[in-house]
Amino acid sequence: MNRNTATRGERIRTASRHRREQEKEELRQFQQAFFRAGHAHAGVLVILSLLGLILADAAQMSGLLAFLARNGIWAAAILMPAGFFLSAAGKGMGVASLALGVVSLGIGLLTT
Repeated sequence: MNRNTATRGERIRTASRHRREQEKEELRQFQQAFFRAGHAHAGVLVILSLLGLILADAAQMSGLLAFLARNGIWAAAILMPAGFFLSAAGKGMGVASLALGVVSLGIGLLTT
């Protein structure tokens, strides 16, 4: 079907299909970038959490400060990359990720 014989409706459907394919490709690139960033942050934070455990033990902390020093970094190693993964999961998941982050921040601020 060439352009001269295609009806207006067929040209609109073809253009619409082409636009959807471009949007899917852009989404895939966005998802790849965010998954890559999530894994990079997770790797760095896991290494930092292991170092933090050693340093917390060497500092001989006790009580709430010791609990936060030992557990805060590995919790960040899970929660921060989860934000990247959830925001790239699909439409509407970014809002859920933001809401989860705000709630966890609020809980953290109220309990410390």
